[in-house]
Amino acid sequence: MFSTYVLGIESNFRGAALIEQLVLYGIFPKIVWGPQVEIDRIRIARYTNQKFANFAIGREIKPEEIACCLGHIEMYENFYATENEWGLFLEDDAIPLLDPSPLIKRLPTSDKPLHIFLHDGPGTNLPFRQDGILKEFDLSRRLDPQYGAYGYLLNRSAVSKILKSPVRDLINTPDWPYFWPRDIKFYVSSDVYFSHPKDLSTSIIGERINKEAKLSSQIPKWSKIIQGQKISPDFRHILYKEFSLKLLRVSLQIWKRITK
Repeated sequence: MFSTYVLGIESNFRGAALIEQLVLYGIFPKIVWGPQVEIDRIRIARYTNQKFANFAIGREIKPEEIACCLGHIEMYENFYATENEWGLFLEDDAIPLLDPSPLIKRLPTSDKPLHIFLHDGPGTNLPFRQDGILKEFDLSRRLDPQYGAYGYLLNRSAVSKILKSPVRDLINTPDWPYFWPRDIKFYVSSDVYFSHPKDLSTSIIGERINKEAKLSSQIPKWSKIIQGQKISPDFRHILYKEFSLKLLRVSLQIWKRITK
């Protein structure tokens, strides 16, 4: 069994067509109302850390981004209250293209934390080692999470680790907290189940461009680790994000070019 959630804003719900199509698939989602910037400013302010945002992504983070992230965490809390193994998490402007239920019903129970992207958001597309957990499925392993959070799966183990994370106030984009559990395994479906409007005029968050995307920022620097240590209480995670992960990413990019 699996549970499905659609994140929306109560004053501006965009998901009527999505809900209608999901019901035609035989999927009956629960709508979760995310925080509204105009109403929940005090709550959002508690999670706003612009010093950290400038360290992590090279710009200030928008309150709409924080509200969106908090909304996703609310979906996880709803899911964890069930006994289901897999949760399908959608944003209300997701565009359904294929019925995901046949795939989800075949997914195994696993004590490994698994994150499967079903949408067409861009990612690093770096080659990464496969493992036997989801070997029989048409999924490819990724080093990093995809950009975008409008259509993805998490298993129970992953949600448990996320909700037990000690630090939630250092929110990072694209869409995922900086302190995402390090042992989550990311996969991307070869079939695209959900797309997203290209017209940003309907977006609640709008355009987001991170300086972190520059090539120079992907090179491990000890100065970045020292800077991060002053901001964050978790030095091991800073070391992982700013050295180990970046070194592996650069190595994979070099390997990809060599093996072309």
